[in-house]
Amino acid sequence: MDIEITELLQKIVDEAPMGIYVLDTERKIVFWSTGAERITGYSREEMVGRYCFEGMLNHIDREGVHLCHDFCPMMATIFDGQSREQPVFLKDRTGQRIPVMVHTEPLFKGQETLGLLNISGFCRNVNILCRKNGDTHDSGTDSASGSSADAGTSAGRYPDLS
Repeated sequence: MDIEITELLQKIVDEAPMGIYVLDTERKIVFWSTGAERITGYSREEMVGRYCFEGMLNHIDREGVHLCHDFCPMMATIFDGQSREQPVFLKDRTGQRIPVMVHTEPLFKGQETLGLLNISGFCRNVNILCRKNGDTHDSGTDSASGSSADAGTSAGRYPDLS
């Protein structure tokens, strides 16, 4: 193979069907993948060097609670070194709420925490993401295709966080 390992790894990350970004321990974005660009509409140049809590992505949970300050799964992973997975909604460049499953993974060098890896993928089952307090209503929406068996009602199931 004529490709260097760093080029190969970059290509693998960029071609992955999910968004990947890396934060340092201060939650500054130090890497932003092509997948993250596809999901959010924000370019690597716009995001690298920013803090994730600056409000561009404005993560919220299914109850509409803003996660970027008090309930941030990324901050918790940096603090305790534990992996987390949580369904959230992020705001894309156009202001639309996008359902994603966020997976946070701490990055270590020996015993030192360097930061964390955040992997966000479109939530394939919007129904689970939008379900509140045992609500079992199935809206029939497939977030991957955007199609809905019950057209017009699934958009109202997303949290309203203007």
